[in-house]
Amino acid sequence: MKTHGQTTVTLAMKNQKGLLSNAAKKRFHLLGLHEPIAELAKAVKPDLIIVDAVEGIEGEGPLRGRRKKVGALVLGTNLLEVDMACCEIMGIEYEKVEHIKEGLEQNVGPEKPEITGINPEEVKTSFKRPDEKHGHILNVYSWRNPYACSMCIDSFSLAVKSAVSNPKYLLTFIPKFAYLAIFKRIDIIHGFHAKIPDEHGRIICLGDCTKKIAEENGFMYVKGCPPKTEDILEALKEVK
Repeated sequence: MKTHGQTTVTLAMKNQKGLLSNAAKKRFHLLGLHEPIAELAKAVKPDLIIVDAVEGIEGEGPLRGRRKKVGALVLGTNLLEVDMACCEIMGIEYEKVEHIKEGLEQNVGPEKPEITGINPEEVKTSFKRPDEKHGHILNVYSWRNPYACSMCIDSFSLAVKSAVSNPKYLLTFIPKFAYLAIFKRIDIIHGFHAKIPDEHGRIICLGDCTKKIAEENGFMYVKGCPPKTEDILEALKEVK
């Protein structure tokens, strides 16, 4: 049981995205993520769903969230019904979660969950939600976009983490990145249909889907699907 920067929650329906190949995951995002998650739930219907809510993750999940003790297991036979029950426990209105709303509109499951066992009120808590617009560390902002796949999004944070642990970048990259992150601002946009944020600093367009917007606006562009670590670090070194 956890929150997710792109989909608010990642539970039974969202979890099925793990069934897909990398190529299929990219196509998912080109279609906008939320509706394809509902379509996948119509195509693949597990006989038993178990959500581990003994300890969950809240906030900027799934990578930068915080642990949240709940002390429950949620079991069911319908993906949508399980997700709605989980949202009730998490204190999140399931009608406002885009892929669950899509599932309701497409009759993936019942309109309301039928819950047996203990009363959900006994374990109900309040999960801190991720920021709907962006994730950020200091003054480095990564803007949410359902058309951006997780491989592209994760490539930036993985590149920075690799630089921190590599002596090669100790004097060339780390000081400059720390300066930009603390005293200036970097905005990362990625994915098909990426948008320029109203207030921004130095924009970096990450991945092949952003090539056009980079060319039209003269922004720094890092190619790749997803971009390579070395290319991301070189781009950050060139930020003026």
